[in-house]
Amino acid sequence: MNINLGQLSRTELEILAKDIEVRMVELEKENKERAYFDMLAIAAKYEVSFQEVVDKFAKPTKKSTSKRAPRYANPEDPSQTWTGRGRKPIWLIEAVQSGVSMEELELKS
Repeated sequence: MNINLGQLSRTELEILAKDIEVRMVELEKENKERAYFDMLAIAAKYEVSFQEVVDKFAKPTKKSTSKRAPRYANPEDPSQTWTGRGRKPIWLIEAVQSGVSMEELELKS
């Protein structure tokens, strides 16, 4: 198929580009479906379930991090807390600069 792009107008080129993108998405979907059925056939050939194979070689998912309990609180506003991880909050930096020790800001368990 030869298309002389030099003879097409801007509008025709935009339509062509849109048609190409639509077809690319369709092809990707068709290829994924074909690959899936091919993989099912291979798993059946070896008398194993496809899901077992996927589970065996899948990378472990990252566990969600649980929220940590706050370790420090702002004495002027106890609703402002910090777990001790990540960036220090401004209120903590200002408190330390004004002479308050980190131990004084610690929450008592």
